[in-house]
Amino acid sequence: MNKATILTMLGGVMVLTACSNLQSIVNKSANQQITVNPDPLILHGDSVKFDLQARLPQRMMNNSVSYTIEPQYEYQNRFQEVNGQIVFDGASVSRNETPERSQTMSFPFREGMENGNLNVVGRVSHKKKDKTASSGSTKVADGIITTSRLTRVGQYTGEGDIPMLGMFMGHSYSDLAEIEPTEVEFYFEQGKSTLRPSETNSERGKYLKAFIADNNITKTVTITGTHSPEGSERINRDLSKNRAQQIERFYRAEMERYDYRAESQEVQFIIKPVVDDWSDFRILLDDYDGISDGEKEAYFEIIGGSGDFDAKERAMQSLPSYRTVFNDLYPQMRIAKTEILTTKDKKSEAEISSLSNQIVRGSITAEELTEDEMGYAAALEPSLITKQRIYEKQVEAYNSPMAHNNLGVVYLNLARRSASSSERNDLLNKAIRSFEAANAEGKNGYATHNLGQVYLLRGDYQTAYKHLSDASTMSTEDDNFEHVNDGIRGAVDILNGDYKLATLRLNNAPENEVNLFNKGLAYLLAEDYRNATNAFEESVMVNREFGYGYYGLAIIAARAEDAPVANENIKKAAERSAELKRRAATDLEFRKIKDSSEFRNAIR
Repeated sequence: MNKATILTMLGGVMVLTACSNLQSIVNKSANQQITVNPDPLILHGDSVKFDLQARLPQRMMNNSVSYTIEPQYEYQNRFQEVNGQIVFDGASVSRNETPERSQTMSFPFREGMENGNLNVVGRVSHKKKDKTASSGSTKVADGIITTSRLTRVGQYTGEGDIPMLGMFMGHSYSDLAEIEPTEVEFYFEQGKSTLRPSETNSERGKYLKAFIADNNITKTVTITGTHSPEGSERINRDLSKNRAQQIERFYRAEMERYDYRAESQEVQFIIKPVVDDWSDFRILLDDYDGISDGEKEAYFEIIGGSGDFDAKERAMQSLPSYRTVFNDLYPQMRIAKTEILTTKDKKSEAEISSLSNQIVRGSITAEELTEDEMGYAAALEPSLITKQRIYEKQVEAYNSPMAHNNLGVVYLNLARRSASSSERNDLLNKAIRSFEAANAEGKNGYATHNLGQVYLLRGDYQTAYKHLSDASTMSTEDDNFEHVNDGIRGAVDILNGDYKLATLRLNNAPENEVNLFNKGLAYLLAEDYRNATNAFEESVMVNREFGYGYYGLAIIAARAEDAPVANENIKKAAERSAELKRRAATDLEFRKIKDSSEFRNAIR
């Protein structure tokens, strides 16, 4: 036998020996102890995090090998790699010790992972020879608890009405009767109450005559007669009253001129004479720049000092600036102020609806309605398609943030209802463009909030949260905006795994059944079971047909191993929601009671 043959045979023996050693280690690894915490795994945010601890048998390792424990998650015939592995180096392990290692690991969550297994494979590698041996896959944990995905953010499960998403910007149009004030002032000579032709023929007089001629629907005419402070004005104690009555006679005469006698009977005239009052003088003096501030202060000290009205006026006469004030300000107080309250002329609901339909058809231009009237017309329409057409015309005509925002809300809700993924994405893109157009001249809270709703519908919770957070810093005219925004922010906090922050947001949200359930869910996931119970019970009290509050109570009872209470609430939830009935059947929250007949009866 030649030398080369002998070397080849020795090499083969060494390879076989190495392989035999590796397989021996693999065989010994069957006695390893693997612990996973938590088990089942739990979804937090968008990932699953867990601690894996491994303990190997004594004398399993030798200096020439390393041993790696590689976890992977198996679901629906798919495998998800895990970030992390545990490595034992034989050279650093004493043969007489029981080697132990632990590591925190994670993997991203995908839909459908709820029912799967965390498996581990042991892999032995020879350090010097390119040889490995692997154990079979061993299951070390069952499934994933996805309780955080119970969060309600407008999902539709096929039951009841599809919830509306987003926030419309309000219009200022009201279908209620609105009152408009009209004010006219007439001036009188010192000490007199005669309404001079120079006043009735002035621009103010002509305005009032034209106003009366238009036969506006008038509710009240309040005429306030005043006088200036000097003695000649005050001698006639009825001067203020007489001046007001002069305006009433003039007003009634004009109505009779146009044969509005019947209408005049419906008008309430209110005569308000003002006597011995310094209020108007204070206002005029404060705005007056004909004297210095120091000189003004002398008048204010007299007005605020002791003495009656006459004594104060006489004290003013001794001031150096009195004649200037007398000439400039006193005439402005010899007036009768007329305030007329009329019912605002406005289109009826039927007229607005008819005109909006004509605008949509293109038979008339959008300018036939004001922007607020178009907003009102769109709000009246139950159909999203009709709303869309009206808002598209409103955008064309007015190009305002309100029009763009409200059109975007319609696109958002049409996308929510679309069964076609391509159409859905197209509508969501249109919604984004509309909200961005609404923000073009300056960001507003509504459009920014609604952008968050778009990304929430897309499942992009991080981007959704950014927009919702930005919206929280923006002021709006709606006092309820902050509370509604916090309700959605709190829900997103849960989905992002920030449960304590979610409770703070949801404590500021409107107390409807959805927000109260989400608040209970946040407390549950933060393991604050007392507050969670209170919130779930409040959700149930607000709406007993909303099954999620019962489901939350069932989870709390199951965690407390109170099977009767858990089954009772599961039954109530299942009776109210087919979706919850389906979920309960495989929900790992109920793994300890799922095999009982009581549980099976509850979800039957």
